[in-house]
Order: sequence, then C-alpha cells, then structure tokens
Amino acid sequence: MEMTKLILKISVKGNKSYYYNLLRFLSLVPPYTGLTPNEMKVMSLLLSKYQEKSYLPEKDRHTIVFSRDMRREYREDIKISKENLDNIMSSLRKKGFITYGKVVDKFKLNRSKIGDEVLIKFIDIK
Repeated sequence: MEMTKLILKISVKGNKSYYYNLLRFLSLVPPYTGLTPNEMKVMSLLLSKYQEKSYLPEKDRHTIVFSRDMRREYREDIKISKENLDNIMSSLRKKGFITYGKVVDKFKLNRSKIGDEVLIKFIDIK
C-alpha cells in the first residue's frame, strides 16, 4: 500500500516565530500540553534568545537571556506587565521548563540541530 505524506508548510519570520509555532505543535504531547499561550510566548522568546546568543559560553548565555534588560524586552515584545512576566516565569519553573536563570537542558530546542523540518510519526498502540 502506497503511503501519502501530509506536508504542512508553516511560514515563520525569525527564531521567535519558529519556536512559537514549534511549541504550538508540541503542545499536543506531554509535557508541553500544560503550557498556556503566554507561557509558550515566553518560552519561544527564551529559546530564540538562546539561539541568537549561541556563540557565547553557556554560563554567559544564561546570564544574558535572564537579565533584567532581556526581561524588559520580553515584556515589551508580548505586551505584558512585569508582574505578569514574573508569574509566567514562576509557572515555567514549577512545570520544570526553567530553573532560576536557566532553561532546563532537555527543553532547549536548538533550531540549528532540529532544522526546519519536524517529523511526527504516529504509532498504533495495541
């Protein structure tokens, strides 16, 4: 039986859009299912900034990504208050996506390693 592939093409503009759309797809599977839309927006900003600063040593990257200046930029980007961002960051910590000043390694979705194609394979459970 010949299989037909379903190919979805999603236009993205830069890393923020890439990560946000990737997280939207991943929100169908645990542990991403629990992310709210605002948490996905913040995570996509964090991941985008990690990617942008990939030339820096890991420790320096963490410092920059979670700096006050960057947090202000995140707030302005998604138009939320400081308190709202603090609550979202706290929620992401409780859900295990970030720790204080760092994205948890298993959730660092590196675009240069993943590439621009994501394969979703459905497996029948018997």
